[in-house]
Amino acid sequence: MKALEIITLNMPERYEDLPTEEEQVKAYLVARSNNDAIDSLVRTKFKKVLKTATPWSDDNIPTSETEDVLRMGDLTFRFTTKPTTKRRPYGEIISKLRHYLNTIDREHSQGVRRPCVLTFDGTPHILARHLLETKTAWKDEVKKKGISQGMTIDGKEGIVLPETLAIPARDYGSLENPENGRIYVVSDMFGIEGLKRAFNPLENDIHTRIGYDKDNLPETTRVDYVQMGSTVFVVHNILTSAPSLGKVVASLIKEGKTPRGSSTLVNIANRADVDTGTYRPRISDGKAYVLVDAMRENLDALIEKNTTQKLNQTIEPVQWYAD
Repeated sequence: MKALEIITLNMPERYEDLPTEEEQVKAYLVARSNNDAIDSLVRTKFKKVLKTATPWSDDNIPTSETEDVLRMGDLTFRFTTKPTTKRRPYGEIISKLRHYLNTIDREHSQGVRRPCVLTFDGTPHILARHLLETKTAWKDEVKKKGISQGMTIDGKEGIVLPETLAIPARDYGSLENPENGRIYVVSDMFGIEGLKRAFNPLENDIHTRIGYDKDNLPETTRVDYVQMGSTVFVVHNILTSAPSLGKVVASLIKEGKTPRGSSTLVNIANRADVDTGTYRPRISDGKAYVLVDAMRENLDALIEKNTTQKLNQTIEPVQWYAD
C-alpha cells in the first residue's frame, strides 16, 4: 500500500448560492470535514509547538513587555508577552468562606473562643470588620502572577486562498521546517473560510427554525429534529444553571444592597446601625457582629440570586441512504 503523501481539500460553495437543501447540506458537511481534518493534521499540532517559540511562561515571567520574533519562510510570527496578574476561580473564595464559617461553628460548640467571635443568645456572631477583611484577603490570595501573550503574523495579508488545498502529510508539530508555518496559516484560513461559507449559515438556519436562543429558552432540556434533504439534524437543547460567583463575591465586599434588601458587610462594618435583617448584627463596644448562620444564609441567597440558566446547543447530522 502506497503511503499517503498529500491530503486534498476542496473549498465548499457558498450556502446562499446553492439552490437545494441537498446541496446546502453537502457543502456544510464538506466545510465540517475540512475543518476537522485541518484541526487534526495541522492546526492543533502547530499551535502547540508555537507555545515553545518563546522562553516565557507563568513560571518564567519577563520584567516588562517583551517581543519575540519567529521567522518561517516569508512569514514572521511576532509574540508580545506581558507580565500580568491572573485570577484563580472565584469558587475558591466561596469554598474558603464556607469552610471558615463551619470552623467557627465547630469551635464554638467545642468551647473554643476567638477574639473576633462573641456569643449572643447562645449563638456565635463574628466581627463584621474581621470577616470583611478576611474575605478581601482571600480575594487577593486567589490572584497569581503570570503572563499574557498575543501573536500577530506578518505576511499573511497577501495570501490568496485556493479553491483546492493540498496539505503534505507530515508532522506539523515542529518549527524546524519553515514551510510548516505557511501551511499552518493557509490551512487555518482555508478552514475558517469554509465555515463562513457553508457551516455557520446552515447552523444559523437550523437555530432559526428551532426558535430557541439565549433570549428564548425552552422550559426544559429537549431534543428537536430538522430535516434538510435526505439528512436529519438532531438538535440537543441543553439547559444548564450556573452562578456568577464573581458577582457573589462583589456583593459581599462592596457598597450596596443584598438580595433581601439589607446592607452589605461594608455598610455594617462602617455604620453598625444600618442593618437589622439579613445579617442580624449585634453591637458590642460600638462594633457590629453578624450571626454566623445568617452569614451562611446570605451567601446562599446571593448564589441563588446570581444563578442564571444558559442554553447549550449541539447539532449532529444523521444521514441515511434509500435503495
